Parts: sequence; structure tokens; C-alpha cells
Amino acid sequence: MIYYSSARDFSESLAPVEVAGKWGFINTNMEWALLPQFDDAWSFYEGLASVRLNDKWGYIVRGGEFVIPPTFDHACRFSEGFAAVNIGGKCGFIDKNGYIAIATRFDEVKSFSEGVAAVCLEGKFGYIDHGGFFQIPPQYDEAHSYSEGLASVEKNGEWRYINHENRIAIASPFKDWAGTFFEGLASIKINGKVGYINKKGQIAINAEYSWGGPFSDGLASVESKVHPHGCKPKFGFINKQGIHVIPSTFENTGPYIEGWIRVKSRNGWGFLNPCSLTKHIFPQTNAGRARRNINVLAKGVSA
Repeated sequence: MIYYSSARDFSESLAPVEVAGKWGFINTNMEWALLPQFDDAWSFYEGLASVRLNDKWGYIVRGGEFVIPPTFDHACRFSEGFAAVNIGGKCGFIDKNGYIAIATRFDEVKSFSEGVAAVCLEGKFGYIDHGGFFQIPPQYDEAHSYSEGLASVEKNGEWRYINHENRIAIASPFKDWAGTFFEGLASIKINGKVGYINKKGQIAINAEYSWGGPFSDGLASVESKVHPHGCKPKFGFINKQGIHVIPSTFENTGPYIEGWIRVKSRNGWGFLNPCSLTKHIFPQTNAGRARRNINVLAKGVSA
């Protein structure tokens, strides 16, 4: 069987995939753009991808050349011209020239989004701007990145949504967990099950899943409920009405990005092309037809 040992999502028309312990990049034709040669790799963002070589992380361009040498203990994707890096257990941000733009003084950082980044200092999260100055002082036990004007934050065991002025935007708190808004919906966890809310805080999709990912192009990956006879849950996709449009038949999935969905079967990782369906979003009555038409592409080289 030909398959990828592991894979990450498409971004800027390339996806990192692992074969025989080494990572390379494929294009949307499932052809090698960069042959496997890295110890680890993440997707391209803003023209650069973070890759690991000999236990250190750096950044390459699409041709595979290092433009920022592998000198970091860890390195994340670029966003808004900055990338989070770890040096000696402390985190900060570099610019696209590889220079430290915001000092590595934080315990944890998340990528910039909407002009600010969530950072952890002495056990509390706040938000800094591009200059490294706090716009929201450290006060939260956990914090996610802003999206669509809101960020989910945890304090004293409760999750809430705040706006950029640090005001509560959705009145009702959530005890278990609250995710990030994408396409007007955010995943939340209630009594151990995942569902989705709208920006008014109303339940849009009932909390009945073991796991739920972000919406992208109208689809979200969800892990089905545990089978009463103990069968392992499976992953599939729902639309914004909560209807299963791609049946829960996969062992794992990524989001729907650039026309492709990363999926895992018992033989490894491949890429599903929803364009093989009659529609991207289709009525529940067509689920049987969808199951017959789904084409999982797992081209690669033998591991």
C-alpha cells in the first residue's frame, strides 16, 4: 500500500508529508515539490515554512533553501510578519529577516491575529501588540487567538469571549472549554461533549460530538459519539446545519483547506477532494451517494 506516514494541511498550494521518517512537500497534483529531507516540517505561511533539521528549527522558501538558519528550539508559522520561536525554553517573536523582534521572555505565545498575540507571563495570559507592549495585561489562566473580533479566555474555571477592549462579548460563560470563531461559529464543550455556538452565544449545533474542529468553507470535522458497543469513534464532516455531509468513516481528519481535506485511514494519511461529490454541501438524503463518490488520494511513496 502506498501512503504517507503523516501529513499536514495544504497552505499556499503545498502540504508537508512524512515518508520513512523524513518530511517533504507535495503540490495539489500530489507531486513532490520538495523531496523528503527534513526531520519535521509545517505548512507554508506568508511564503515561509518552519522545518526541523538536526534538532533545530529554521525557515525555508518554496525552493527548499533556508532563508532563516535552523537555530531555534522550536519555530511556528509566520502571521502578520512575525513568527513565534522558542529559545532555551522561553518564547518570543522573530521577523522575516530572522531577527528577534519581540524578546524571548514569555512562557508561551500564540501567533499574531488581528494585530495582537496571546502570551503567557508568570502563569497568566494577556495580549501584546506588534511592538511587544501589552494591550490587555496578563490576567487569564488560558487564552486563544482573536478571530472575527473575539477571543475565548479562561479565568477561575470559566471560559468567556472578549472583544479587543477586553469587554465580555458573550454573557454566558462555559465551564468546560470554548474555541475560536470561524465563519460565525465556534466550538464549545458542554458536559464533555462538543457543539457549536453563534456570536450571540446561542447553541447552533447541539453538543453531541467527542471532538469538533473549526469551520472552513462551510464544513467542520467532527468525531462521532462513542459507539454503545465500545467501537472507536470515527471522524467525518458536518455543515452549518449540523448535517453529516461526509460520513464518519475516518480515523482522523484535518480541516477543509484549499480544496483538500487531510484524512487518515488504517493505512495512513491521504487527501480527500470534496469536488468529487455532486456538491460540497448536500442534503442528508445524499449521504449514501457521497460515501460511494468520496475519493481518498493517498499517492506518495512506500514507507
